[in-house]
Amino acid sequence: LNLIEIYKEFGSVRSAADLWQVIAYSLMAQLGAKNIAIFMEDDDRMHLMHALGFTLASDYSFSGKNRLCRELGETRRIVFTDDILGSLPENEAKLLSASGARYAAPVFRYEELRGVILINPPAGRAKFSDDDLFYLKICGELLGAMEAQLRLVAGAEQRNEHLQRAQKYRGYARDFSVALGQLDNHEPLKDALENEMLQHFAESPLLLMLR
Repeated sequence: LNLIEIYKEFGSVRSAADLWQVIAYSLMAQLGAKNIAIFMEDDDRMHLMHALGFTLASDYSFSGKNRLCRELGETRRIVFTDDILGSLPENEAKLLSASGARYAAPVFRYEELRGVILINPPAGRAKFSDDDLFYLKICGELLGAMEAQLRLVAGAEQRNEHLQRAQKYRGYARDFSVALGQLDNHEPLKDALENEMLQHFAESPLLLMLR
């Protein structure tokens, strides 16, 4: 996939899971990479979102403020891990070495480091070319921008869902008020309430309590 095709692929993205796959498979197709891991920040930790090739636990994470992340955030450049291992604290160096990753690429949203892509060149190649690294950099920037958009869309959808739920419940309350106004003096209030609950909340534990 070239960059134009990636933009087209983004048109079909409807969830974060779709986004991780689009980025991972575009990197695999364009760079020949078989080992790709995408991490995104949440609560000061980088959490694994999608992995191909790397043997990593699904709940794998690392500090978003560690030496590697600080290096990526300050330089805004892709890091060749061999160049930085010697400057990392021992525990960080062990984790990075154990992953087997040769490159770490930053994912930015404006000035904020939002994630990290760990990636290896294809078998038989020690390093990526300059063109490959440029493509990887662009993919990281696209990932940061799209992740931000997905957050906005998800927030808007959630607010819309809450609004629709509130409107639905207001409608239930209105219907119940109308039903109460139509009661005669001999019809128990409990029966009217139970009828409304049967219509709208047939599986509600409250309905069982009324019975």
